[in-house]
Amino acid sequence: MHTNKLYIAKLGIGLLPARYDRILGFGHMWLYWTKQENDYHDPFRGYYPVEEQIPQEYSDYSKWPRFFSHCCVQGEYRVDVTAMDIMNDFRDKILLKEWTITQNQLLRLQERCHIPKDKRATFEGYYSWNKRQPGWHNCSSWIIHIINHVMNNPNFLVCNSPKRLSIVEQEIWDI
Repeated sequence: MHTNKLYIAKLGIGLLPARYDRILGFGHMWLYWTKQENDYHDPFRGYYPVEEQIPQEYSDYSKWPRFFSHCCVQGEYRVDVTAMDIMNDFRDKILLKEWTITQNQLLRLQERCHIPKDKRATFEGYYSWNKRQPGWHNCSSWIIHIINHVMNNPNFLVCNSPKRLSIVEQEIWDI
């Protein structure tokens, strides 16, 4: 049997709908996979704004919708400690989807989501909720982009409005 076809790990996505997000109220989406021996970071990734770049007048979370609907700051994917906490504390509120992946898909995932051993995050692109800027991502659009890359299929996960968690919830989880 060819090793590229062997299924060796699980890849999953999680979503905490905004209605259950007691901290920020926006909801959150992340990805995770089966921990491998060579993983030096926990296998959870999320996409976030680099908060130091958010203008002071918008630093309060309640003002983020007004800012991120039109503007952007540098984005970063990081070891998603928040997602790990959510999976422990809100297990009955989150939505999960999992797939079994091959060695090649796992390698694509590890390369794409690599964070150097001495870091907790990697800068990448721009973080925004602006629907008119497809190259700018938020947590959900970045995850969809990564999953499609890992699965080597640009249409593996399709969502008409990938930056809106309520739409992602409806279209990907059929809720």
